[in-house]
Amino acid sequence: MYNVLIVDDEDKILNGLAQLISWDDYGLEIIGAAHDGQEAWDILARSECNILITDIRMPRMDGIALLQRIAEASMGVRAIVISGYDDFAYVKKALLLGIENYLLKPINEDELSATLLTILDKLDHETKDRQIRQYGADILMDNIILVFDWDSDRNLRSDRGNEYY
Repeated sequence: MYNVLIVDDEDKILNGLAQLISWDDYGLEIIGAAHDGQEAWDILARSECNILITDIRMPRMDGIALLQRIAEASMGVRAIVISGYDDFAYVKKALLLGIENYLLKPINEDELSATLLTILDKLDHETKDRQIRQYGADILMDNIILVFDWDSDRNLRSDRGNEYY
């Protein structure tokens, strides 16, 4: 189960996104909704979040500033930007911050679903890669311990004059 945070200054959008798709069917849980970037940042500071869906233009802290903070903190959060503005300057800034997609309001359910499936595929691959690396590290550590134990045992025998090698 992956966690999602939705950020928009309009309650209508927050509620609409929460009901637009069946999040459980995707293995997703909405962990919160925020009305601006600062509120979202506060939630991110105390909760694990895998996917962020955020508006661009909001009071206090806009979506671009939020994405910059997330990038600076190396949080590994996948982001989808939603906006009522088809402004290339915003798109460019958001793309430079590594967003997954830039969706225009009103949100198209199929486009959101396709973006979420792409993100889920990436998250699953990252999780599998982490598990494989951890498994490899565990095997390496076990082998190092075995070699160390063998070498220590050999040195003990050597100290007693019983050399077996």
